[in-house]
Amino acid sequence: MAWFKRHLRNTFLTGIFSAIPIVITVVVVWYVEKLTREPLKALTGVDTPFLGIAAAVALIYILGLLVNSIIGRYLLRWLDTLLRRVPVLKDIYEAWRQITLAPGGKEGIYAQVVLVPTEGDNLAIGFTSGEAVAGNPDLCCVFIPGTPNPTAGRLVFAPRSRIINLDTPGHASYRPGMPAFRGAEAVAGYFRAHDLRYLAFVRTEQSRYFYRRAFWVQRILIDVEIWRIVGAYMVDTIDNFAELAERYPTRYDQDGMVVVDLAAPREAAR
Repeated sequence: MAWFKRHLRNTFLTGIFSAIPIVITVVVVWYVEKLTREPLKALTGVDTPFLGIAAAVALIYILGLLVNSIIGRYLLRWLDTLLRRVPVLKDIYEAWRQITLAPGGKEGIYAQVVLVPTEGDNLAIGFTSGEAVAGNPDLCCVFIPGTPNPTAGRLVFAPRSRIINLDTPGHASYRPGMPAFRGAEAVAGYFRAHDLRYLAFVRTEQSRYFYRRAFWVQRILIDVEIWRIVGAYMVDTIDNFAELAERYPTRYDQDGMVVVDLAAPREAAR
């Protein structure tokens, strides 16, 4: 019965999250069509459905060609120089540039993991490109992730002499694309595909906060939309990890900490 309930929940959530990008695409196409159809009709006298979509795609393609051309690169360099000279905007632009642009083919601001001093004598984990701020070689831009949502956080400009490099590349985490709402075996296959044999996690009943299943179920029921979405993914992940601990041999299981060997299921490992 528990398996059937989990199957219904996961299938239903899969349908919801599969429908979201489809709905967004339909709304964007409808909006662009509505926005461009009348101007194109007045300009060309042609009233053809979705002609505005084709025109928008063509303009985006031409813009890409322009930016990649010599003229486009010259314009980008000129715009970059201009923005760096605007008194108030230059600081905001420099912070954005440190995050989004990756000089030399690096990972941008996520290239290095560092410890950076915060209030008092505290230290926080952050990410930095290692590049000095333009105009001040002694400063470095560091992004400090927030909790419990690491995609939100804050930017600080810290003296390079006070930043401690942890000698860990920013990409030293599992690759994007871990399957959700597809069951525990899909998760196990994802880890094995990336040569990750052992999975360590905290059992939900032993967690005080972040990995407690009831906490995320509550977020789904009563919280704002962003936390309902995050909660659905967290509940699915917690359930998948617990199921993997039942299907695969455990190398360690004490005080709530579990290490699962994903090499082969229990039956095959015997």
